[in-house]
Formats: sequence, structure tokens, C-alpha cells
Amino acid sequence: MNKSLFIFAAMVLMVGCQDSKHTQSLGPKVDADTASVVRINDVQIAAGARHEATLWPQHFDGDRVNSLGRQKLDAMLHADQSSEPLVIYLDVPDQAPRQASVKAYLKDRGFPENLVRFDQESETTFLANDQLKNMPRTDTGGAAGAEAAPAQGGAAAAASGLGSLLGALTK
Repeated sequence: MNKSLFIFAAMVLMVGCQDSKHTQSLGPKVDADTASVVRINDVQIAAGARHEATLWPQHFDGDRVNSLGRQKLDAMLHADQSSEPLVIYLDVPDQAPRQASVKAYLKDRGFPENLVRFDQESETTFLANDQLKNMPRTDTGGAAGAEAAPAQGGAAAAASGLGSLLGALTK
């Protein structure tokens, strides 16, 4: 009995004293061997969150910023632009209480309140609907609904382009 208790205690000590090779990141924990990849990923996440800094209705539960919104704000704070103002776009109705919620969260995270700015419209986003409506007009070269000549494609187009290139080289 004493021998098995001694072995059990030794195993607990060995397992408990192992060095953890995990690093903190915006995503899941990973081994230290992949830490550089995680850092690159974190930089990309942060840059993307700062670039597309719009908070939508799904980032809020009522007037309070929810876990999805907090995750996006945390990613924005990780961007290496801490001396620049953090511009946040709110595409939600009744913005005042939601702005207060975002400001309170950022203040709790230690971000200076004077570096937070809210704007109405993001310069980096646009609606794809407008672009998709024009799509039939862009690939035919004519008016919408008009019959267009079939485009030359595949091997015939490649042979034509190759023939033009060879002709230019032999002159």
C-alpha cells in the first residue's frame, strides 16, 4: 500500500511540474514552437479588425456590447497603432447608449478615452448589392438583357494570343 501511494505521489509531482509550452494569443493556445505563426496571425486579425472597424447589431445584446463585440474590440486594441485614435463605426439604431457601452468597455481595458472616436459611415465598406446588380452589364459590354456575341475562350483564345506574341517576336 505504501509503495503504490509513493508511486502515485511521484506521478502527480512529475505531471504537475511539467513546463507548459503554451503562449497566449487571440486564438486557441498553441505550442511555443508555433508561436511565431500565432504572432503573425494575431497581427493580421488585429489589422483586419482595425481596418473594418464597424460594429453591427450582432455585436450588441440590447445596448450592451456582447462577447462578439468584445472580441472584435480586443482585436482592434492589439493592433500596433496604440498612439493613433481608435475610430469605431456603429451601424446600429440608437447609437448613444451603445457608444457609452463601448467606451466603458475600452476604459476597463485601459484604453485612453481621448483616443476613441465614433463615426457614422465607414470609408472601407460598401454594399455588394449595388455591384451585383451591375454585373450582367459589365460582362457583356452592351446594355442589360441584350444579346452579346459569345466570347472567344479556352484554347482558341490562348492560341490567338500565342500567335500574336510569336508574330511580334519574329519581326
